This record gives sequence, structure tokens and C-alpha cells, in this order.
Amino acid sequence: MREKLLILAMIVAGFGISAARPSVAHADELTLFNYVSPGLDWSTPHRLGKTLLEAYSAYVREVKGVRVHPIGHVALEVKCDTSEFGPATQFASAMEPSSNTEAARVLMVDQQGLGILFYDLKGELDDTDYVGKTNEKHVKMGGGMNFVTFKIRPSSCQRLVQYYGEFIARGYGAHYGLQNRPRYGEGAGCSAFGVSFIDIAGLLTDEWQAKWSRTIVAPSALTGGQLNPDNKVPFKEILKDVDATRRWAYDWEPHHTIHFYDPDLIYAWVNDVYDREVHQPTGSVQLTGMGDLHGIIYDRTDVETPTGPLWLGN
Repeated sequence: MREKLLILAMIVAGFGISAARPSVAHADELTLFNYVSPGLDWSTPHRLGKTLLEAYSAYVREVKGVRVHPIGHVALEVKCDTSEFGPATQFASAMEPSSNTEAARVLMVDQQGLGILFYDLKGELDDTDYVGKTNEKHVKMGGGMNFVTFKIRPSSCQRLVQYYGEFIARGYGAHYGLQNRPRYGEGAGCSAFGVSFIDIAGLLTDEWQAKWSRTIVAPSALTGGQLNPDNKVPFKEILKDVDATRRWAYDWEPHHTIHFYDPDLIYAWVNDVYDREVHQPTGSVQLTGMGDLHGIIYDRTDVETPTGPLWLGN
């Protein structure tokens, strides 16, 4: 994996090496691929624990290598034409936990309860080939994925190339977490990683931030780990359907707040935009697809390339 990322870092840093897939003529664009969860329910701690267990059971029972993403997933693709701002580049990537067992250990052995939401797992970056194969599987399945593509300026596209190259070079991909903020060098969850590219290109709106994200107020009594190190919370306590697990904390109660982008919300948003454009066309978005999978395209070449820093909080 380390050698693979080094090669990819050279690709996106503009050393003239062709991208992992054959380069083809295309406009400069950024695409987010959104994979829906099997049905994760964030309405209460109990429902979250129950549907998380069901989702991971589906993950274990995956058939013929068709991967199920227990908590949903987001991947991205960047395509840049040759321009005065840089060479033709094409890559796809996503943030993933590097271990299939670490999260289970945190929940079952370490008994951190809702502390898992704030935990910094070991992470790694998927490569172009892996994202492509994942998409091919979903096309064959005929569901579980959609996508949104943004047409952008060549200078914005090369800004994304620079951002990704620096993200790799700085080793931020080694940290995977729901609350991790990629532009602050904290690593990222999959959805935050994908949305950060939209942000870097200057496209992220307040409306999209609100529609794609959740804020969860976790009760301290159900939260262990670094935030509450003396508190052991067996996972079976989360699964109990009792008063303590039937709601999130009120602001005046001891709690820990987390704000994050949810792949399921992004997935639902794409489908909603697609359906509305079908029934009440506005011309503001182009409809597309991959097999039976829905996609939408926004032409945002009108948006000027940001000139601010790639990294924040330094």
C-alpha cells in the first residue's frame, strides 16, 4: 500500500506519469460517488446500535466479493485536461479504515460505547482501480450507488490535484474518523474527504452543508474512550431499548457533540435532485447515469478558483 500511494502521489503531483486508467479527452470535473448504507438509523442511540449491528452482519455475509458499506461510503474522481495550469491527470480515491476489526475491538473489547463516534481509527486511501471495481459491481447490482459531477475550471481542477498530492505526502490518510477534518490535517472520514474536494474547488454552499450533514449529541453516560476514560459502556447497553437509549442528550445534560457529513444524506440528496428535475425540469442540472444508477451534473465553470490556503488552522 505504501508503494502504491507513493506512485499515486507522483501522479497527482504532476510528474508527467499517466493516471492509473487510460487518459481520455474530457472536461475538467470532480465527481462524488455515493454508496448508501443497508439502513443505518441515527434517530436514537438504540436504533443506531441495532442497525449498525445489522449492517455489519450484512457486511460479513457479502456475496462473491460484492462489498456492502455498513455505514455508507463516499468516493471521488478527479479528471483534468491538459491546460496552462498543469498536465492531464485522472485519479479516483476514498478514505477507508485500514482494519476490518479495529472498530469492533473499540466497541466490544474496549467498551467505548458511543465513544466510537469520536475515535481516530487507522485509515488508508483507496486507489483508482479499487474505486472503479467498486462502481462496476454496483452497476451490475443495479443499485446502492449514485453520483454527482461538477464541471469546473482547469485552474480549480489543478488545485484539487495539488490538494490530493499534499494530503498523501503529509500522511493524513493514516487517520480515519467521523469527526476528523481533512483540511485541518486531522485525516478524514470518507464523506468529509469527498466533500473537502468540493470545498477546495469553492463549490460548497451553506445549503449543501446543511442537507448533507448531521449533528449528534451523545449522552456522556453512553460515551467512553478519551472523552470519558473512566466510563465503560458495553455494546449490549446501547442495544437495550430503554429510556437512556431512546433519545440523544439534551443540551443541558452532560454530552459530547459531533457534526459530520453522512453518505446516506448525500445519496438521498442526489436522488431528490434527480427526481425533481425529471418531474419539474429547471435546466440547472443535467441528468445522467451509469446503467440503472442515477447521476446529476452541475456546470460550475462560472465559479472562480479559490486563492486561499489549502490547509486551515496552521
